[in-house]
Amino acid sequence: AQPVRERQLDAVADAIAAGQTQIGAGGVNSVACAAGRCAVAVEAFEDQLPGAVVVYRTSDFTRVGVYRVGVLPDSVAISSDGRYIVTADEAEPRPDYLG
Repeated sequence: AQPVRERQLDAVADAIAAGQTQIGAGGVNSVACAAGRCAVAVEAFEDQLPGAVVVYRTSDFTRVGVYRVGVLPDSVAISSDGRYIVTADEAEPRPDYLG
């Protein structure tokens, strides 16, 4: 059977609407779902700014919250009971970094 699109979410727009203005034109890097919640990791428009995690309720896809996280959240995970969310943030230095 072919997949059917039920609903489209815009996590980048939701993060900006919630005041995470550094997100800008960043992209979605990871999605994890458990216990009726989906967490979406969104990177900022610039690779040195904090990203965000946008959390949705799976029953009706309403936004539950938006949380500021580290730089370049590459992966997100949510505990099986939905109480905890963790991100793995790349936070790579700029190409001109000489450290």
